[in-house]
Amino acid sequence: QLVSVVEQDPSVFTLPATQAGGGDRFVELFRSCAPYIKMHQGRTIVLHISSLVLEHSSLFEETMVDLSILSLLGVRVVLVVGMHGQVDDAVRAAGAEPQIVGGRRVSDANTLRAVQQVSGEVRARVE
Repeated sequence: QLVSVVEQDPSVFTLPATQAGGGDRFVELFRSCAPYIKMHQGRTIVLHISSLVLEHSSLFEETMVDLSILSLLGVRVVLVVGMHGQVDDAVRAAGAEPQIVGGRRVSDANTLRAVQQVSGEVRARVE
């Protein structure tokens, strides 16, 4: 699963200007979130996102916006980005085949270069 969805009805976050009572709905939503905001302000959370998220630019961008909002609300975010898919692709592009033994990657010098390259690219996208 790429992303856990907490709110099943995304329209709750959309407030059309023509909707009567839209401001009341926003205030109600904000008030319901306030205890959770307070609970996590000043705390550090560690989040992992799958390497598959990187392949879907709109999902990646939305995730980065959400993490920025958490930061604005006073949550210190540590992001761990999976990149096994991108590393495998880079190893194959270099003419080798990724080696997995017992569920663990076996890294030779070429694989380590691919990991360094991919991690630099991913870091640049996240920052």
